[in-house]
Amino acid sequence: MAAIACDICGGGLSMDAGGDFALCDSCGMKHTKDRVKAMAQEVTGTVAVSNIASVESLMKRGQLALEDSNWQEANEYFGKVLDIDAEYAPAYISMLCAELKLNREIDLANESKLLAEMPNHKKAIRFANVEYRAILEGYENTRREKAEKHLQKIENAKKYYSCISAGGYTHTVGLKTDGTVVTVGSNIVIFRGYCDKCNTDGWHGIVAIAAGRHHTVGLKLDGTVVAVGDNEYGQCDVYGWRDIVAIAAKSGHTVGLKANGTVVAIGQNDDGQCKTDNWRNIVAIAAGCEHTVGLKADGTVVVVGRDRGDQREVNNWRDIVAIAASDFGIVGLKADGHIVGGGWNTDEWRDIIAVSAGWKYKIGLKADGTVVVAGEIYEGPCDINDWKDIVAIAAGSERAVGLKADGTVVAVGKNDEGQSKTGNWRGIGPVDKEQLLKKERLRKIEEERKQREKQQRLAEEQRRAEEQRKREEEQRRIEQSERWQEQGLCYDCGGLIGGLFTKKCKSCGRSV
Repeated sequence: MAAIACDICGGGLSMDAGGDFALCDSCGMKHTKDRVKAMAQEVTGTVAVSNIASVESLMKRGQLALEDSNWQEANEYFGKVLDIDAEYAPAYISMLCAELKLNREIDLANESKLLAEMPNHKKAIRFANVEYRAILEGYENTRREKAEKHLQKIENAKKYYSCISAGGYTHTVGLKTDGTVVTVGSNIVIFRGYCDKCNTDGWHGIVAIAAGRHHTVGLKLDGTVVAVGDNEYGQCDVYGWRDIVAIAAKSGHTVGLKANGTVVAIGQNDDGQCKTDNWRNIVAIAAGCEHTVGLKADGTVVVVGRDRGDQREVNNWRDIVAIAASDFGIVGLKADGHIVGGGWNTDEWRDIIAVSAGWKYKIGLKADGTVVVAGEIYEGPCDINDWKDIVAIAAGSERAVGLKADGTVVAVGKNDEGQSKTGNWRGIGPVDKEQLLKKERLRKIEEERKQREKQQRLAEEQRRAEEQRKREEEQRRIEQSERWQEQGLCYDCGGLIGGLFTKKCKSCGRSV
């Protein structure tokens, strides 16, 4: 029986599952149905052409498509394999690779997403033999270990979240490891004049900071909050807050997360951005210009304020471990290191451990300390590709700020008010609360000692002043008595003296 051979390499041909063309089993060359018929006429004897391509051949073609990142083509080949054998486990795994855009099956071990919950993975485990199931479980175990390590990196990064903050347009704030605060930028509010949003020199015992458009907020070690700057909407009236564990600020409002998982908010409320009274089980907060965002302990997200369409999307979010609010949007960081929301496509971002968003852009901090950006930071893209060893990021409306592992700070973007001049900052980073507590105790003891000394000094000054007053009063009395005696009056009260035999004062009756 004669066989039709490939024109290119002489290899055997197999018809595809639909019978539309023949594939060379060796080089993969496609031959049309008409060409196969023509070749059949050229071959003498009985011609052998397989009616259906083999599983092995289709899998090979599909793997080549995966390697070339032709995801749809690869998926079609694996689908044809399953048309032949619906229980062929490697085809399901290969379709999973196409779904996740992975070039090789072994790359499943590096995937951050939870494979066990994906339909193709479930079917592969169901139909796999003992040996292949062990291989797949090995991928999943390796993936899970890496995912847990990445989640730990996200958790470790959170201690840096509140160490830098880029206020709306004209100021940037940094928290030093000693619990003090530094700022750069302008104290001017457009159309209204001076405000003291950068006047944080006297702050101490601070463990977190947040910058709004024209105000600055600090969380103290004791759970109280301080604020300076523009107070047009009462956004700085936070002095009665207690038991606060996190803060956020934006345009004209300030938000505080309490230790019991509830949230307080004060300031501009035109769009209901301060209506957080019914929130419960909140573990993180973020503030946008017209909205407030809360992350719940179960990984879901709640929002109040103006709805620009994000809120409907947010309702479907799951497995969120960190949140950020841009001027008008919402961004979520998933446990697998992927970003959701906020606009500006970030589908290709991987290994993200922190996220922040500005007016027309968002930035992501990767586990290796580099930063990626989507959108325009200020009048076109700003190059942050050379940033290294970054441990925290903050996005202002038109600038991006990065905290480096050595405690210095880099910034790109708008700088007309000096808001990006952070080059001389040192010692920026999370506060050691135990050390700060000791420092605050010593500071309090020192303040109490100084207060006691001041009180003692004041008491001594008052005593001396009283003695001096008494001496002066006695001296004045003596001098007055002498003048009265010279005038023939009672030396004690100045009254007239009278009497025939005994001289007495007619006023006080004293004998003279």
